[in-house]
Amino acid sequence: MQTRLGHDRIRQAALALGLTHTELIPGMVVRPDSFVEVRADIEIGPIARDEIDETNRLLAASFNAPIELFSRFSEGVQHIQEASWYVARADGEVRSTAVGFAGDEATGIFSVATPGQYRGRGYGAAVTAHVLREGFKRGSRFGYLQSSTIGHGVYQRLGFCDVEEYRLLTRPPAHTA
Repeated sequence: MQTRLGHDRIRQAALALGLTHTELIPGMVVRPDSFVEVRADIEIGPIARDEIDETNRLLAASFNAPIELFSRFSEGVQHIQEASWYVARADGEVRSTAVGFAGDEATGIFSVATPGQYRGRGYGAAVTAHVLREGFKRGSRFGYLQSSTIGHGVYQRLGFCDVEEYRLLTRPPAHTA
């Protein structure tokens, strides 16, 4: 369950349901005048139909989540006119991905993912910057996203600043022996 900070009734209800693990998630915004351009040595463009399964596997690996979650997500995204799904490719393989939703003069950035073996090469920053550039070209006055811990510094370098903080309440992570 996710909520903004300060909603203690929702937090108490989540705790009663066993959702005791808390993660704080920054909400971030960037405007065109504070956007810092970044490029990486990688090809970025709209996802091709034959890349969807590969990209869903990348998302599942990056977020450590079931591939079925992303298969359902991708089915829906393909039919939303305001959605733009991009992939970053190198050596004939998808290395990173991000989805942009444009509407009401803003571009929301979702599902930015780069698997661990390709992190630290600028792919996630480059695909995020691409989504922003496209949104700004279409008239967006700002871009927004929610950041993971590992992405926060990347987004700050792109010019994003924290404007809100959300609380994600989940079951405690399973411990492996």
